[in-house]
Amino acid sequence: GAVAAAMARWGEAKEEAREARAKASKVVKRMINMRLAQALERWASNASSQREARHRCRRVIQRMLQGKVAGAFEAWVHGAAESRRVRTSLQRLCGRWRSYGLVKAFGRWAEEVETRKGSQERAMGIILRWQKGAVA
Repeated sequence: GAVAAAMARWGEAKEEAREARAKASKVVKRMINMRLAQALERWASNASSQREARHRCRRVIQRMLQGKVAGAFEAWVHGAAESRRVRTSLQRLCGRWRSYGLVKAFGRWAEEVETRKGSQERAMGIILRWQKGAVA
């Protein structure tokens, strides 16, 4: 009797304890799996966020570079236009100087012609006087 009943209860208690340990083990495993799943989910979310952040940074940097390239091109265009303007101004100035030089040279030539004309007229007057003197 009593020993057999005690042994039976002990066996039942042992079986209940084993089942309780198995249930507890399952609960602990589920908790661990949930924590692992949550950790994995957080990792995946962080990885995705970092990937998006890198992509945004790349786009911002590309826009900055494009802005700098556009600015450099605009500066080049402005510089080229300024260079053309300066070159045109210098060409006009050189043309004026050349023109002034030609005008000055023409003026000297005209003066020389007038001087020679005067000299020729005086010479002709002298020659005519000699001729008149020789005839007289």
